[in-house]
Amino acid sequence: MSFKPPCPVSLDKVTINVEELEPILRPPESKLLQKTYPPRLLPLPDGRKMVVRMAKREEVPVILKATRPLLDVEKDFYDVVSARVYGEILAWLRLRVKDHYCLIGVLDHELAAIANARLMNDKVAISLHTMTFKRGAGIGAVMYLAKMEHAFDYLGVDEWWATYESYTGIRY
Repeated sequence: MSFKPPCPVSLDKVTINVEELEPILRPPESKLLQKTYPPRLLPLPDGRKMVVRMAKREEVPVILKATRPLLDVEKDFYDVVSARVYGEILAWLRLRVKDHYCLIGVLDHELAAIANARLMNDKVAISLHTMTFKRGAGIGAVMYLAKMEHAFDYLGVDEWWATYESYTGIRY
């Protein structure tokens, strides 16, 4: 079966220069994202302190490597959440997601958690996901609140749209 255009066309083949196409595919970035979350030492319920800071694009390979093993965890929806986180972080690296930001939590010199979100516009932030790599320490709740704090206190949005895919997520 051959493809038939919905109206007559004068060209059977169209060549597009990637340099011209890239600005169409790459979403513009909100000026709000120039405001960064200052690195903070946040207390965990067990008394330890976790460094929470903005992730950098050059750290994406480490984040993806940490996320990959959770794709096979069929508990507490970690398989679903990790697949989505993996895709969101990869899209951020490839510049295919609009107005994305990502915080990381570092505990004992190891990546303990990530929390990402995006702006819908200058007034609304959308929570994407919060994922912990060290469970049972109350890290997820701290990270979720940190990404909300960034949205309200630093970016100045008026609304927060939450995303819940697990029972733990909605509980927090």
